Amino acid sequence: MTPNRRRLLVPLLLTLAAGACSGVVSLGSEGGSVAGSGSTGGAPGNGSGGGVVFAATTGSSAGAGGATTSTTSTGGSPGTSTSSTGGGAGGDPVVSRSPASSFEYDTSLALGSNGSVFVTWVGVPALQAAFIGYAVSSDGGKTFPVVGTVPTPGGRLADHPTLAVDASDHVYLAWLGYVAGAGGTRTDTHVYVAMAVPGSTTFSTAVEASEPTGFTYANPWVTVTPLGSALVTYQRSGAVDLGIVAARSADLGTTWATQVVATDPHLLNDRDLPYPCPSAISGRIFVTYFSDDPAVGTSVGIGWSDDDGVTWIPPAQSPPVTPNSNLELVPLPPKCVAVESSVRVIFGYTLPPWSPDPSVLTAVPNLSWTDSVNDGTTFDLSNTALIDLTGNDVLANPQLIGDGAGGFDLAYCVVDQGVGSYQWARAPSALSFGNGTSFAPSSTGLVAGVDFDASRTDSTRLGDYTGLAASATTLFTSYVDNSLGASHIRVHVAQLQ
Repeated sequence: MTPNRRRLLVPLLLTLAAGACSGVVSLGSEGGSVAGSGSTGGAPGNGSGGGVVFAATTGSSAGAGGATTSTTSTGGSPGTSTSSTGGGAGGDPVVSRSPASSFEYDTSLALGSNGSVFVTWVGVPALQAAFIGYAVSSDGGKTFPVVGTVPTPGGRLADHPTLAVDASDHVYLAWLGYVAGAGGTRTDTHVYVAMAVPGSTTFSTAVEASEPTGFTYANPWVTVTPLGSALVTYQRSGAVDLGIVAARSADLGTTWATQVVATDPHLLNDRDLPYPCPSAISGRIFVTYFSDDPAVGTSVGIGWSDDDGVTWIPPAQSPPVTPNSNLELVPLPPKCVAVESSVRVIFGYTLPPWSPDPSVLTAVPNLSWTDSVNDGTTFDLSNTALIDLTGNDVLANPQLIGDGAGGFDLAYCVVDQGVGSYQWARAPSALSFGNGTSFAPSSTGLVAGVDFDASRTDSTRLGDYTGLAASATTLFTSYVDNSLGASHIRVHVAQLQ
């Protein structure tokens, strides 16, 4: 698949979820929709500082059917009321519903050592720019009494927020800001990061983690290195490269320095969808990414850094993980998790964008895995399937993490036998994960059911990201619930077994 062909297919990927998972996009975000009316005006609370925070003072946001409202605000324009209602989806609390937006999508979640749970999403207001919203729980995800917004500089639209927390409970929020161009294209893109200090529920003014001019950016993802630096990976494209960049901050997000992780100056290789995973034991930071090279085919590349993200091993020294090729399917974003000297990578294929009806396909979607027990030097390429699917099934949005009890947790969206849902499953140890464990839809835990949606711009879209984090005893998942006619963010809490 050539870069030009791939760019033509990316907007079509926006309809992949039409035949799959209610708007979940499995590959790239360049063709994302323009929220609301496509206005480039500021989001609600687009004042100075970190935006608007609504501190709930009555009721509970837990799934008890109640609602909370408040007009308290800090750091932005005067506050407006917000509500968080329970019920539905097994009683998981809604954390996002607010008069500031008509629906929400793209969610990420992070846990603090102090017991706090931070959730973020993209809010879509009527006739205004999409903005970054967030909610905070201090009781283990039972209630989310604080709901706020973070302005995107220049009144730009916002997309793809992610969260990470360091050992001192500094919370980092990274996202993409852009201006809507003709036909929904994204122009004037930037990667921004804001930080909340320990114990705070407000974020600082956004700082740019990308070069201000000369490139187009997509798909940021934030993490914290073993030495405590904030690190954001994202796709960068310009006149001289199509590659992956890592931006690093050693001063709590105040300043950022960028380094190339993987690129091709000949423009033959489209590298995108980066995902970082540091090893707390070895200190090595891995970045997985999708690689589309017409000379050698598609693969999942692995890059790494041994000096806290200052420099990166060139791709030629990092052996690629090559999935089984199948022209009937398109790649899923690769994800990785690093434990001690082992790194595991999940990757796979799902339905192509040009065929929204899964019943007409003979190809079977898959999610496979590979691992390296020598810090990424060599990989087992057996491509063991993790999920059993049929030709009429759809898989999207896989997310993999390691939990505090030594297990591996997987969450994903699936349409199985025509029924859409979020699922999660756990391999309790490294041995079970590497010994033929299958996370089949019939044997995993149900998070929530979802409805079919044929439009990326509709208010029932599911978006591209699902939040996943775990302690030693508990799994937290933030997801988009569209079962009631509009997409809103809920949080599911489950005990690890």
